[in-house]
Amino acid sequence: MITKERIIQEIQRVAKKLDGKGLNENQFELYSTIPVETVKYHLGSWEQALKQADLTPVSDEKARGQRQKSSQNQQAKSSAVSEEKLLMELIRIYNKIGEEPTVLTVDAQGKYGEHLYRKHWKSLDEALLQARKSFPEKFNIQSGKSGAVSIEDAQMSLEEYNVQKQPDRAEEEMVEEQKIKFIPQTIKPKQAKKRPRTLGESIKFRGLRFAPADKKGVIFLFGIVAPELGFVIESLSPEFPDCDARRCVDLENNQWEHIRIQFEYRCSDVQESELLENGCDLIVCWIHDHKDCPTEVLELKSEMERFEDFFRE
Repeated sequence: MITKERIIQEIQRVAKKLDGKGLNENQFELYSTIPVETVKYHLGSWEQALKQADLTPVSDEKARGQRQKSSQNQQAKSSAVSEEKLLMELIRIYNKIGEEPTVLTVDAQGKYGEHLYRKHWKSLDEALLQARKSFPEKFNIQSGKSGAVSIEDAQMSLEEYNVQKQPDRAEEEMVEEQKIKFIPQTIKPKQAKKRPRTLGESIKFRGLRFAPADKKGVIFLFGIVAPELGFVIESLSPEFPDCDARRCVDLENNQWEHIRIQFEYRCSDVQESELLENGCDLIVCWIHDHKDCPTEVLELKSEMERFEDFFRE
């Protein structure tokens, strides 16, 4: 059972492990088994949780000051890098990978971020052309893959290059901006092979746009939130009950129990005889509509209200 006291002790433990040098949400999740969302649910917010654990959260003003100082330092470092150094680094990356560098390769393998090249030349393409014009002898011609711009071609001005590239960009923009003109009429069979899909209520939760409308939706949603609710799924089966899992019953002492779960949209959808005969320990459903159910029930619809990133529309 997760309690406020247990969460506060865990925050203090992690902070002590990090020598008391501040504590953010990412650090806590890295060193703790308690999800940050659980902390926020029990203690209100991350800042309030730190205060209750006798830790001093960074104030908004101080945080802004730190970001501004970091930005100023970054700008100072950026201005200290000459264009020649930037171009030589771009050539080094080109010779290493054997093709024109992309934003990802520059950020991953380069000394300087891609934003510096955009600051001086508007794009990596223009920076590479400038490098070919200024330092053609530095390029390892053998490393270039087919389709790469040759050194001779690079002697053209950047203006000419941009003019030649404009038609391609215009074509791409034209394709992206095409709109639906009409919906084609299809010929439908006399007898429909499938029923229209039924959707649940409109929600927003971690990529889900609609609430479960059937058993499969319940299984999918439970799979998303199971770790935060203290469950570890071991297996799914076509037999009754649907799932074997472990459930945390004592977080402080790390005690778990084996549990057999049956998924249903409504808990009344399952026959009581099946529950009693086949040893189901828990029904996980979207709607709990059977007050006298002989089996323990977990209604996801009500539990979802406890998640801060769950919204109904």
